[in-house]
Amino acid sequence: MFALPIPIHRSVETLRKHLYTSIGELQATQDEDYNRYLFSRKEEIEMNGVEELYRLLLPNLCQYVVALLKVLLAAAPSNKAKNDALNILVDVLTPETDGSDVLSNSISLDHSTSSPLEESVRLAIDINRHKEIMVKATSSILLLLMKHLRLNHIYQFEYLCQHIVYGNGIPLLLKFLDQNMTRYVQSRYEIHAYNYPQAPLHFVRNRDEWPVLNSENVESGELDRRGMYYMWRNMFSSINLIRVLNKLVKGKQSRVMMLMVFKSAPILKRSLKIRLGLFQF
Repeated sequence: MFALPIPIHRSVETLRKHLYTSIGELQATQDEDYNRYLFSRKEEIEMNGVEELYRLLLPNLCQYVVALLKVLLAAAPSNKAKNDALNILVDVLTPETDGSDVLSNSISLDHSTSSPLEESVRLAIDINRHKEIMVKATSSILLLLMKHLRLNHIYQFEYLCQHIVYGNGIPLLLKFLDQNMTRYVQSRYEIHAYNYPQAPLHFVRNRDEWPVLNSENVESGELDRRGMYYMWRNMFSSINLIRVLNKLVKGKQSRVMMLMVFKSAPILKRSLKIRLGLFQF
């Protein structure tokens, strides 16, 4: 900038004035100054809720991230119950379903009917329903942690992302997106009669009797503007997973190369069949 004309100086000042600088860049610059001037400058850390949570998670953050990824792996679409890396439902099986291969990964519901077929159908649906709930909860936890740590400090966010990448989080996310996403968001692993609050209301109003499945109460769900059925839980999980993947690889050339190694282009292209702005954005 030395010995340049005054109009160029003014142009550069205008550019710097209106150029967007992210919070992460400011925090990284401040951290460099703190490390350069160790004795003259001292960092003032605001003790908010996110900072306190991070201090509690920091000693065992790697184990927590691995545990969350194991939960996702246990609910992966192509995994079978006997090959699950983490079988969450093994401790809550009933004696009636313990020897069944189909129901070996399902939780027990109260016996509302004596029909073995209806009981098997309910439990078989509950297997996949429980997996969908695990994916929804785990993806929400990861996304919320990444968002809040990103706002609190950029290096906290990068440290969390580093553990997710080292725990093979990127191929695991691609594994979820590699399935038939249109069928996934339109899954019918849901029994409206046994949802909350329909089930407890029926139990109270009918003198301690659980609802019986029939053609009227078994089919129910959310409809979009075109009248097409979709499962809000799986749609929410899909949006969370794609946003977590975006935050992991954004601005990281090495991680983008990992996507190329795992052949993510056709996987992400097939995912665009879901016509939803929040998902495609």
